[in-house]
Amino acid sequence: MPIPLPAALLLVNAWMVPAVLVSSPATSVILPEGTRLEVRLTTPVSSRKNHAGDPVAAVLLHPLIVDTQTVVPAGTELRGVVIESGHGRIKRRGCRARLLIEFRELRDDAGGTTPVAARVADVDNARETVDDEGRIVGAASGHLRLRRLDAAFLAAAPFFPVTFLSLECGRFLEREMRRPRVHFESGTEMTLRLTQPAAVVPPVIASDELRQELASDPALAALVVGQPVFATKPSAGKPSDPINVVFLGDAASIDAAFRAAGWTRAAGKGVRTMAKGLFALAMRRGYRSAPLSALEVDGRRADMAYEKQCNTVAKRHHVRLWRRPEHFLGEEVWVAAATHDVSLAFSARRCTVIHRIEPAVDAEREKIVRDLLFAQRVGRYAEIDRPGVPTHGHNAYNDPFVTDGRVAVLFLGAPARFDIAAR
Repeated sequence: MPIPLPAALLLVNAWMVPAVLVSSPATSVILPEGTRLEVRLTTPVSSRKNHAGDPVAAVLLHPLIVDTQTVVPAGTELRGVVIESGHGRIKRRGCRARLLIEFRELRDDAGGTTPVAARVADVDNARETVDDEGRIVGAASGHLRLRRLDAAFLAAAPFFPVTFLSLECGRFLEREMRRPRVHFESGTEMTLRLTQPAAVVPPVIASDELRQELASDPALAALVVGQPVFATKPSAGKPSDPINVVFLGDAASIDAAFRAAGWTRAAGKGVRTMAKGLFALAMRRGYRSAPLSALEVDGRRADMAYEKQCNTVAKRHHVRLWRRPEHFLGEEVWVAAATHDVSLAFSARRCTVIHRIEPAVDAEREKIVRDLLFAQRVGRYAEIDRPGVPTHGHNAYNDPFVTDGRVAVLFLGAPARFDIAAR
């Protein structure tokens, strides 16, 4: 069972669910219409392969918390069905693929079910959009105009039979590109919205033992306050992304934690990876290990970087990590800068395409904490204040950001290894 996330961590994200307590033999909680649930698909779904009535399953990534009480724990399974799939003309939007899913029940570990009615509100880092009815609408299809080459292929065919294969492959690719579709693999993350109120009975859950009162520990506070505040863009020569996460653990533990949470190690920059990125951009596809631009801490480029995206290079969660010279409780110290890319823009000054970030960078910090908690890779964790740190500013590309200035500290490993109170 994934570890429930305490209410204190969710308060800053506006994910707290307003609710009305209802007196009954088994006290239930009414989750109102509009309550949002962050989920991860456990079955793939496609507008081409799936039809009305086909089952769809997902798992709740983060618990729903009401007044410090977990009413629906992380790891709860959601089951639903496809309501509508296929493609056709959509008013003022041309021919688009469409997919409508409705989730109808929550299923706990004991096999008990709770009826709900929820539809998709957003697909994380996807090129598709979602309309007011929860219908996922595909992006406009690309077109490969290969027909002008047909005559050349046919003229060369008597001498080079392989050109027949090339011609047919090109025609097949063209047909595939012209067929609109919505397709999400297992692991795709979505936000659902309740379309009707739902009555749930909170489970009996042990209190969270991972979050200690670490913020008042002077040694840990001193460690955090002594770390750099910003990562710097070398070419710009000015501060860029704020440092907002500290990891305690070795490189192998960090790598295992992010991979278990569904993140991908970013590739290094090179001719091959840059070409793959341009191809993904041209074809409107994702590139899960796309390189990140260079940022430095104390004159050093990041030692590791991870990202999470769906099917577009325009949007991605990403984090860069730097190994620090200090140790804490015998563990390596790593600092990280996490931001969320939400769109692409052309920079006339640099004559290149750049990413724009979500201004509320604290949400990306909490995304990392929640994901690694869900993956059960965190031994202890805390949030530490940094007095005097700027709470707003601009990164190297002049994108604005706002932050509360805190740093999330994640102790990777068994809880007993990081029992500060027992030192």
